[in-house]
Amino acid sequence: MVQFVNSKIWPGARYCQLQPKMCHGAKFPPEFRIPKTVDEMRAMDPSSVDRVLRAYNLPTDLRSFRTMTQGTINPRTVHQAKLCTLFDFIGATQISERQRNKRNNGPPY
Repeated sequence: MVQFVNSKIWPGARYCQLQPKMCHGAKFPPEFRIPKTVDEMRAMDPSSVDRVLRAYNLPTDLRSFRTMTQGTINPRTVHQAKLCTLFDFIGATQISERQRNKRNNGPPY
C-alpha cells in the first residue's frame, strides 16, 4: 500500500509526503519514522540516508551503483544515487526517474 501511495507523488509536489515502509522488525527506520516531503528527503544528510538504507537492507556502497567511470565520483552524485535507491524502494519511482534524468552527463545509477 505504501508503494502505491508514494507512486502517486510527482517530483514537483511541494507538500505531498512520502510514506515510510516498515522494516522487517515491524518498525520504521529512526530517521524515517514519520512521512517526509520530497524536499525533506533530499535535505537529509548522507549519514542519515545510509542509516535508512541499511535499515531496509539496501546497498550503501559504490559497488551497488552502475557506474561507468573508474575514477572518483562526486560525493553529491553518490548521495543522489542513494536517494534514488531509497525512492525506488518506497515506490516513488517518478521522483527517482526525474533525479536520474537531471544528470545528463553523469553515470547511470
